[in-house]
Formats: sequence, structure tokens, C-alpha cells
Amino acid sequence: MSLGVLGDRDGGRWLQVTTSLGPPNRPLWVRSDPAAMRFRTTPYAISVDLSARRLELDRAGQPVRTFPVTIGGAATSTPTGRFAITDIIVRDLDHEVYGCCALALGAHQPNLPPGWIGGDRVAIHGTDGPLGLAASTGCIRMRNDQLAELTRTVGLGTPVAIEP
Repeated sequence: MSLGVLGDRDGGRWLQVTTSLGPPNRPLWVRSDPAAMRFRTTPYAISVDLSARRLELDRAGQPVRTFPVTIGGAATSTPTGRFAITDIIVRDLDHEVYGCCALALGAHQPNLPPGWIGGDRVAIHGTDGPLGLAASTGCIRMRNDQLAELTRTVGLGTPVAIEP
């Protein structure tokens, strides 16, 4: 399981983490256990500006690339908060719906439409459709070729901030 560490307290004995297994769209505090946990850092971070419908990739705090995105519609808005990439999916994916690949986040969609069977996890996934819209079920959609590039760049645990 991959956890994104958002902060720490008590000299690093407790870690504030984002995970898909905890309370929806809220970080958890877990005891740090160096014997049971593997730690790695990443220079990358992703921020999504919902009002601008833009995703920005930063490296070491500096913008690297900016991409247009489609976000959740009015009734199924994309949840805001601090999350992390928990899964990178390039196979076993319905490519007609999710495009080339998907970066699953620790975020959950609390406003699913009636009859929706696709689960409540929020992801950044590919599309061949138009961008710059508020039209998804809460996921963030990018052009397939741009998402494939992003997927090759970032790793598990990369922080993702989704802002209004």
C-alpha cells in the first residue's frame, strides 16, 4: 500500500498520511515505523486548479508543465484537498472510458450519480474527448498522450493538491 505523507509531529513519530482506506477525503495520523515502512521521496508534486481547469506538474517547487483538464460536473464535483497517487494503472483498464492510463488518488467521490457502478475513487485518467469542461463524474481527465508522459514521470506517493 502506498501512503502520501503530508506532515509529521512529535519528531516524526507520527505521520499525517493520505490513503484511500481512511475516512473519505481526510488525512489520517499513523505511527511511524521505520522497520515496517519503506520511505522514498519525490521531487514532483501535482496541483489541480479546478476554477482554471488546469493541472500543473512541479519539480522541486518549480513549474515544469501545465495541462488543460476536464473536472467534475456541478452535481458530481471533484473533491478538493491534499491527496497522493496510490495506484498507477496502465493495464486492466477500460481504455474506451479511462483512456491510456490512470493515476488513482486517495480521494473519494461523495456525490455519485444514481446507478453509477464505477466505484467512488477519484483518478486522473485519459480521454480523447474535449478538455476544459466541468463534465466528469469527479475524475480529472487529460489528453491521453499528456497523461502517458505524466505517468512515466511521477511515482506512487506523489502529492496531489486539488484546489477550488
